[in-house]
Amino acid sequence: MDTQEFKKRVLRDNVFPFLILFFLLTSIAVGEDYIAQLKNVVVLKVSDEQFQIKGEIVNNTDKELKRFSIKCIIYNPSGEVVEEDQILPFVIPIPPRGSSPFLLPIRYKPNMEKFTLQVINLVGKELSVHTGGKPLEFSVPR
Repeated sequence: MDTQEFKKRVLRDNVFPFLILFFLLTSIAVGEDYIAQLKNVVVLKVSDEQFQIKGEIVNNTDKELKRFSIKCIIYNPSGEVVEEDQILPFVIPIPPRGSSPFLLPIRYKPNMEKFTLQVINLVGKELSVHTGGKPLEFSVPR
């Protein structure tokens, strides 16, 4: 058997196991790319002076999720930052594959238009967050 025939045979005999391994690794990676997941985020107008953001943060890892906060950045219509606020969820640390609710009350200020949510560690680095395909940008309720 010459080298070309040997290469063809090895390739032919190993394509199927390679494809199975590839799809298994890809499916595992899809769920593990994110450290946390924000779910059930709801924005409610509580009064003429205040609105609140509530939701749930899910730990998507096999380790405790600790030393982090949820950061809200509020912008005016020009895109300038009007206010920044941070909160801790109700449960810290969040156990592996566990979750915690969070609630962030915000006082209205003039020119508030939209806000974004981030999950950050204690030094301010943003953690990777799965949003379920929804953007982390919301309109301020009126």
